[in-house]
Amino acid sequence: VEIKKVYVEAGDSVEEDDILASVETSSVLSALSDTQKKLDELDEQLSDVHDEEADSKIKTSMKGRVKAIFAEEGDDVSSVMYENGALVLLSLDGYMAVDLESTAYSVGDSVTVVASNGMSYTGTVEKVTGGKTTVLIEDDGPVYRDMVTVGDCDSGTLYIHEELKITGYAGTVKSIKVSENNSVRASATLLTLTDTSYS
Repeated sequence: VEIKKVYVEAGDSVEEDDILASVETSSVLSALSDTQKKLDELDEQLSDVHDEEADSKIKTSMKGRVKAIFAEEGDDVSSVMYENGALVLLSLDGYMAVDLESTAYSVGDSVTVVASNGMSYTGTVEKVTGGKTTVLIEDDGPVYRDMVTVGDCDSGTLYIHEELKITGYAGTVKSIKVSENNSVRASATLLTLTDTSYS
């Protein structure tokens, strides 16, 4: 929209209902026309897809181990995605990892990793770079984001070494077919959904 005239300057005192500026009528009509065309195009797109639905089953395309489930029965899929970036997290390569602020280790070293619940796991140093050491432990048992201790004084938070995010975009969670730490095959159903029509 083109401004025709400005009636005030910076620093002027104004009162309610004072005219601040006027605009070119033709530019307003043109802007309205352009906006209406865009609305018409969107209406056509919505009409084309109004009967479409998301799949009522959420499956994994790869085998792995379930390490985190963010969704619960009755949850809105889009809300869970907004809050967590995923519905479920899978570990693909069989390992959890922890980064330590230490270089007192060598690649290949065997270390003891103690979870917050007191469970001990045997870990292996994967790499030592940039002042940090990365230790791997098997993913069968350890809890995602658990604070673990390595050796006498080093600690860090467990994360999934090779992660797959399971996502969705519409519907309500009807049932959860897996539990944390379950091993799943490729094409396994993880969640079922209802209300899968697009809004």
